[in-house]
Amino acid sequence: MTNGRPGGNSKGGQPPQKPTDASRNELKMPQAPSKESSE
Repeated sequence: MTNGRPGGNSKGGQPPQKPTDASRNELKMPQAPSKESSE
């Protein structure tokens, strides 16, 4: 029932899609340089 919490990863559906809760830096860091470097 933790929709807006980092503990909602128990569903395995929201964490992988919007894991920016606690992995905001881990998901944005690898994606930012990866997209900028590609373009």
